[in-house]
Amino acid sequence: MVRLCQRDFSGSLLTGAHGPECTHPHQCRIPYWQPGNHPVPREIHLADPYPTIRLSGRIPAILCVFFRRSQQLHSILCQVWCARSDIYFGCWSSHLLRTPFGQSQVESVLKTPSRILIGLTGIIFALLGLRAFQLQVFGYSRYFELAERNRVKMVSTHAPRGRILSRDGEVLADSRPGYSISILPYQIGNADTLARVLSPVLNKSVQALKVKLAEAKKRPLITQRIARDVSIEVVSWVEEHKLDLPGVAVEVEPIRRYPFGDALCHLIGYVGEISQKKLKSLSERGYRYGDMIGETGLEAHYEYYLRGQEGVEFVEVDARGREIGPFPDRKVVVAEPGSDIHLTIDPRLQQLAVEALSNYERGCVFGMDPRSGEVLVSYSKPGFDPNLFAVGISKEAWETLISSPASPMWDRVSKSAYPPGSIYKIVTATAALETRTAGRWTRFAPCTGSFKYGDRAFGCWSKHGRLTIVPAIVQSCDVFFYQIGVALGIERLAEAGLDLGFGRKTGLDIPDESSGLVPTRKWYNDRFGRGKWSKGVALNLAIGQGEMLCTPAQICRVIASIATGGVRCRPYIVSKAIGHRGAELYRAEVEDQRVALKDSIIQILREAMYGVVNDPGGTGGLARSSQFKIAGKTATVENPFGEDHSLFVGFAPFNSPIICLIVVVENAGHGGSVAAPLAGRLIEAYLSPEAKGAT
Repeated sequence: MVRLCQRDFSGSLLTGAHGPECTHPHQCRIPYWQPGNHPVPREIHLADPYPTIRLSGRIPAILCVFFRRSQQLHSILCQVWCARSDIYFGCWSSHLLRTPFGQSQVESVLKTPSRILIGLTGIIFALLGLRAFQLQVFGYSRYFELAERNRVKMVSTHAPRGRILSRDGEVLADSRPGYSISILPYQIGNADTLARVLSPVLNKSVQALKVKLAEAKKRPLITQRIARDVSIEVVSWVEEHKLDLPGVAVEVEPIRRYPFGDALCHLIGYVGEISQKKLKSLSERGYRYGDMIGETGLEAHYEYYLRGQEGVEFVEVDARGREIGPFPDRKVVVAEPGSDIHLTIDPRLQQLAVEALSNYERGCVFGMDPRSGEVLVSYSKPGFDPNLFAVGISKEAWETLISSPASPMWDRVSKSAYPPGSIYKIVTATAALETRTAGRWTRFAPCTGSFKYGDRAFGCWSKHGRLTIVPAIVQSCDVFFYQIGVALGIERLAEAGLDLGFGRKTGLDIPDESSGLVPTRKWYNDRFGRGKWSKGVALNLAIGQGEMLCTPAQICRVIASIATGGVRCRPYIVSKAIGHRGAELYRAEVEDQRVALKDSIIQILREAMYGVVNDPGGTGGLARSSQFKIAGKTATVENPFGEDHSLFVGFAPFNSPIICLIVVVENAGHGGSVAAPLAGRLIEAYLSPEAKGAT
């Protein structure tokens, strides 16, 4: 049995002889044992009530450091380690453990750490078990979904938009399949490198692709298109280099197609990629980044019906994201096409309108059925090719469109507001007859070519002499209506215009229709200041000049209400919407109301408009037809920025009108010389196939 060398109570080293056994433990002078100097002790007798044990080695050192804040635990661990080890170790912290333990206490000490270690081990395994239970039970759905995402790829199948059809079923807009290049941003790696690689293939600048990829990375988990309607050569190249282009894929998607090009561009409109602003408000309706949405015209107004419902397919992929094949355990959601909308437009008449304005730079044609409000033709020139927007218009092409002085993006039918010119004489005559300012046979001062009011002379285009109201309309005498304007005043002229439908929207089912302007006394006071404008403005308003502004659609609707004997209909373009399964989802209703005019007044106005076209002195004689009786009114609108605008509005057949049509030719001169013959040919062409012989 080997005795342990002791230190005294003060901790100083006691020196003396040492040997294999100490017979006087309290006086032992055996030097402290060091490894290599003596045989390895196998047993320890703690004779001193304050034994000192010194430990060394990596494991006890760690334990000592870990428990050094607790003196008792530190002492226990150091002594137990020495008692159970084959080698005595020096304490790593070089401190002395002086604990008054006896023999029985040592045995208790040897049992205490076992309980502690067992307890700690039990707590650790209990925590691990609880965590495993949480992951396996409560977190099952989440982690199963994460695991499925690694092997299942959800692919959206794009739904084609509904078709837009004419009144006789001819396709005006539909969708065709096209190839697109898309990316999944989190898989693409270095965006700059990818941009340089794809630039020559997609025929896009590196900078443009960098911008697109940087924008795409803001939504790393959403598939986004970087090129639409690419050629089969591009598709082949991408497929050949698929392994070198992680995150890049080829998709098939429906591309909008407009067979009539610019002939219907303003009416039908176009589609474009959804903007951030619209996405914020429409995301709840299923719209996603990169979706196409109607931007203008009918595409925008009837977006609800035209947009289809996207489908979903599930594809199994490997660890690198490459597609293996369909995933059989998930049900495929089939994409549903949008609804078809049927228009009231006559495609033949629309094409004739395009041809009628082919020799003029700017103008428009608008026609409707006065009995129902069905729009038969709506053409605005110049236009644009809506197919450019279907695949994403280039920056250069867009800048060319918006910077053109001819304003090709502007719909002159529903947004451009022109002074109505002499057409407004119909309104002035209505107000005069209603207020009895003038009667059927009333004559005013003769027309000598001008009318002096105050210190200003207001001119007329000719010398007409003394006239009554019907010949004054037929010959479009300005002097006659100047005198009515003075008698009526601004407020009554404005009131008559508003009653007939000027100054407010017609209700056309296209967005952003203009309401025009019918100026009142209040408007002049607000605009120029009280007392700072001349009363002579009433003379200009009486002949439709000055600040009075009307859209061609408004003018056509007002004249149509006179053509029908006082029934005013809301013009509409879409007659019905049919779902892809054949169900009728929408049908337009005829909305009409009676104009507050006496039948006798309406008959005088109709007679005058018939004379405009058919009497020898009428200003619209060039609109005359040998087959049908056409009535109408010409207008030559003063233009402060160039040549006068030429206008003509007419209806036919006279006794049972089925078409009312207006032609506007900008900067073309006299209404009777330019617009009237164009309108006459269009009306005759429309009536010939379906109402031949009707008068």
